[in-house]
Amino acid sequence: MLTHRITLAVMVSSATAKLGGRVRRGAPAHRPIHRWFHPSVLAGPLVGVMVALSALMMSNLAIAQADQRTQDQAKAFIQDMLDRAEVLLVGQQGSNETSESLVSKLEAFLRETFDFNLISRLVIGRAWRELAPEQQVRYQEAFGRLIVHRYLRRVTELRDISATITDVVPLGRRDVSVATLVQRDGQPDTKVDWRVRVGEQGPHIIDVTVEGISMVITQRDEFSQLIKKRTLDGFLTYLEDQSSAVGSSGTL
Repeated sequence: MLTHRITLAVMVSSATAKLGGRVRRGAPAHRPIHRWFHPSVLAGPLVGVMVALSALMMSNLAIAQADQRTQDQAKAFIQDMLDRAEVLLVGQQGSNETSESLVSKLEAFLRETFDFNLISRLVIGRAWRELAPEQQVRYQEAFGRLIVHRYLRRVTELRDISATITDVVPLGRRDVSVATLVQRDGQPDTKVDWRVRVGEQGPHIIDVTVEGISMVITQRDEFSQLIKKRTLDGFLTYLEDQSSAVGSSGTL
């Protein structure tokens, strides 16, 4: 909206300048004020301003429609995610499925649902640019293994709960916050917000906020402290060691 207002201001200013120049050029100093607003003088600038206003209104309408579609996509995506998680977890109870098989299914489910590559860049922040291309690949692979394991433990907690979507809030043109209320017998309700980015590859979760605490920001603070303590190379080695340890366990 700010960009639109600035553009409109420039258009109006330009039209005013042209109007002023047209009136002053070759006109006597005592020209009556009503002659300044003669239709022949105002026609050109007014047409330009009206066209600009019409284009601006149509642009705003298009953006509003896109926002609504994005909200609908994000809401449907989170509802589908909750339903699929329930099927995976509840369906596993009483079956002969091994823990390793469930872990494999849940990991595939998480990698489809979350954009871990983007999350990895958000978490490391400006340090991402300091990594060489080969280091970036190593970092994302290690981060992916580590974060998937952490999320696996949280997803398994959905087994005995019910989650209801309570609100949908647009965050810019591509991001949407889908608020859910998580309920579990004998425990207080928990507010969980899922930040969804709707991109060319469809919607994906890029952050989870539990009772106002963002997992991306929490992880970023943790990584920032590790980088300060161990340097960037030391941090990368540490992360690879940690991810290898959880990756080899094969358990939740």
